[in-house]
Amino acid sequence: NSIHQFRVHELTSIKVNKKLKQKGLTLSPSWSITDRNSFDIAVAKKVRQQADAEWRSKMKAKGSDMPPNLSWQTFQQQSDIQQRI
Repeated sequence: NSIHQFRVHELTSIKVNKKLKQKGLTLSPSWSITDRNSFDIAVAKKVRQQADAEWRSKMKAKGSDMPPNLSWQTFQQQSDIQQRI
């Protein structure tokens, strides 16, 4: 009858959770579609995992094992970067 009823309906949350899980987004089985904070955290975690995997793949292709998410200071001190500088 309303968008609110749709969002708070238990079956909606179960179906959405199942679809998100198929896409690699892990949420608690008791997650509700109204719990935006948990969703945002799960999305951020998934995006970071994908970005890190992409970084590792690109670095491996270049023959480097530089880890992702280095600070600017640490990044500049990496031997590959020092050679390029």
